[in-house]
Amino acid sequence: RAVTGLSWSSDGGTKLAAAYSDPFWKNLFDHKENDSYIWNIERAVQPEIIFRSMSQLRSVSFNPRDQHILAGGSIYGSVGIWDVRKSQGPVECVPIGVGHSESVLWWDMRKLNAPIDALLLEPSSIPRSESVLSATCLEYDPSTPNKFLVGTRQGIVMNCNRRARTTAERIMCQYEAHLGPVQGLHRHPQLPKIFLTVGDWTTNVWTEDIRDSPILTLKCLNQNVQLLAGAWSHTRPSVIFTAATDGALYLWGILAQRITPTLCSQVSESPLLSLSTQEHGKIMAVGSKDGRLSVIQISDNLSTVTINDEVALNSLLEREIRRVKNLEFSGLKTARVNKDPKLPFSTWRLQQ
Repeated sequence: RAVTGLSWSSDGGTKLAAAYSDPFWKNLFDHKENDSYIWNIERAVQPEIIFRSMSQLRSVSFNPRDQHILAGGSIYGSVGIWDVRKSQGPVECVPIGVGHSESVLWWDMRKLNAPIDALLLEPSSIPRSESVLSATCLEYDPSTPNKFLVGTRQGIVMNCNRRARTTAERIMCQYEAHLGPVQGLHRHPQLPKIFLTVGDWTTNVWTEDIRDSPILTLKCLNQNVQLLAGAWSHTRPSVIFTAATDGALYLWGILAQRITPTLCSQVSESPLLSLSTQEHGKIMAVGSKDGRLSVIQISDNLSTVTINDEVALNSLLEREIRRVKNLEFSGLKTARVNKDPKLPFSTWRLQQ
């Protein structure tokens, strides 16, 4: 089974939860092994804790306030809560048939019989969007509990506000991020208005204030290589990690260069499906399609912030934001055709 979800514990990242599932299954009902595991990175010979599920888990997340409690999402769209102090099985679980379908659902973890709120992912008037969208990933920061980002199979990212009343108000804005599914979303740990998206063969860096285009685009030179996950470094604000179908981990130091990756490390011969950076910045984990879980130590020069790093990053982002805004402003001066019946040709006028 593939490693499709990763989460570091809230006690400083000494434990790593990994969800195992087969994302390329042929028969949904032919699963013999549904266990996922919690690993202690200091004693990684065997899993420290096994947590069991009725179906394979695609995603898993530690409770940020209690390292003994986890939430997991299954391949069937259901959600479960585990308290590893009590049992290996879930203490609460969504009933069969109450799963996710083209919507974001809110649950009270003490009682998962029905969601307490829902948001249907209805797009605004974007020409290529003709129906309700399907979510592929979600970025939620507990420090801003009412705001979250949703990536979709159609390549669109939605910036949402739970507190708004209507669906139109809840979906504050949309970003046409990628040509294919959005594979990864990560808000910058120190700059909450900045976030990255991963999809097709590109990593895009966005600011919430500009929806028409990213402020930075990092491309794989080999377009046969698809990117499947990505994340910011928690300690070095200008460093981005991406994982790809060729089994390689790409590191981008966006202050140094943005045309090619700063570093490429071949982690596996199998595609890398999941990636998670530890908050202390010294280690990270990647999971592959062949079930291999790799914990990677990051060197000091890539994990330790320098004196000018944050200042230089802010300067770079501000410069790129100004550039994109200038392009948007110049786009307001559109060329329009003025067809004068007295003239045998069309004249072009630039109008503001």
